[in-house]
Amino acid sequence: MLLNFNVSEFVPEQKTFEAIPEGTIVRVMIEGEDTKVSGPNSASPNTEYVVFKLRVIDGPYKNKVIFENLYLNHSGQAQRIAREALFNIATATGKDPAKLKATSELHNRPFSVCVKVEKSEGYADKNKVKYYVTGPVKAVAAAPAATKAPEPVATEIDDDDFPFN
Repeated sequence: MLLNFNVSEFVPEQKTFEAIPEGTIVRVMIEGEDTKVSGPNSASPNTEYVVFKLRVIDGPYKNKVIFENLYLNHSGQAQRIAREALFNIATATGKDPAKLKATSELHNRPFSVCVKVEKSEGYADKNKVKYYVTGPVKAVAAAPAATKAPEPVATEIDDDDFPFN
């Protein structure tokens, strides 16, 4: 196909893949279809879980994505954590948890989360949900200014102060 425009005029946007800083509160929406994972190729072959794709909808991290896996039909602690998360998402979106019949009812409803950074050897840092903000949020956190960490203060310790010597 012959092109009727100069391709060099369309320089791609610079995208950053750095994680959102730990403790930042962002507004998100569950986007698209839930992904239900199960079977022999998943991490736990006999377990089903839902993958939510949370897209940041405003602020300096707009369009960043956080994935949240909820083991809703599992046993033990993983199920309890997932169901508590679902309760908190419903509450944060203004949906009555008692009337929630499908996870799709939570799609396209803005809510806020506090993010954490998960480090993994050999991979880039990634964001996870630290907690769901179920109360009012005054403002979305702005990108933090670069700050230098305080210098550690050295204190001399007398070994005689320890009772187990």
